[in-house]
Amino acid sequence: MDEFFWLEASFLDEFYDQMMEEKMRNLMLEVTPAIGERRVLAKAVVAARALSVGPTCYAQKKSIQDDMMNAANALLDISTSSSPTSKELASMSMWMNVFHKRCENFQHVLMDPEDFGRCNKAAPGAQVPRSRNLYGAEALKYRFERCNKAAPGAQEDQDLKELRQFKWMMSDKEAKALDSWTAAKIVSSKDKIMNRQKALQNVEKKVAKDKRANGDEPSQMAVMAPPLTKAVNKEEPRLFEDKAVNEEEPGLFEDIAEVADTGVLNFFGARAL
Repeated sequence: MDEFFWLEASFLDEFYDQMMEEKMRNLMLEVTPAIGERRVLAKAVVAARALSVGPTCYAQKKSIQDDMMNAANALLDISTSSSPTSKELASMSMWMNVFHKRCENFQHVLMDPEDFGRCNKAAPGAQVPRSRNLYGAEALKYRFERCNKAAPGAQEDQDLKELRQFKWMMSDKEAKALDSWTAAKIVSSKDKIMNRQKALQNVEKKVAKDKRANGDEPSQMAVMAPPLTKAVNKEEPRLFEDKAVNEEEPGLFEDIAEVADTGVLNFFGARAL
């Protein structure tokens, strides 16, 4: 027997779980972007899921498995605009707070040229962005201010969607404002659909009237316009839902094996953080 066996066994008994917990958490953090780095959230969801269900994760103690699964589920919640509020996040573990802090780097926005031009004309010494690309808290602040300036129901869909995705970064007052903007946007969209459907009905009625005036027998379809309620249910846009991941990124779920084989960073094509 190797004379150092008991020394190595003692070391593993004492430090193995601690080392593996740190390693697994670092791997999960590598799924998220660094500050100023762009990554596709849908690919991050797949990579995180692959880590959380992989053989390396299943070989660890249950608390580490739970941490990995919670992080993977958190990314999925962000992608579906179901992220926690700031109060909900405060009640979570330290690890989940660290992970959500890193996830803030997914937030990105390209400033409008007019807004960027005004920033460059600010008084000397004022803090101004160096480029039109904003990340993290700066990006969220810009989106919120842009929504706040817009008329009720006129906010951009993408702004509302991303504000909902990163809701924990907002105060209670800002979250309430977001809810009111979302409700107004839904009402505005429904009104547009109803007006469009009424216009179509008027056209159909006019066509039927002209046919009767010319002695033509109107068809049943021309006389009977479809009910408004059914049209709304059929045409109402899904304002804040992502497309299916496999629609945005064809074959994305097939890359899970690639994550396990090549590692997280190679999957993203990124350098080590």
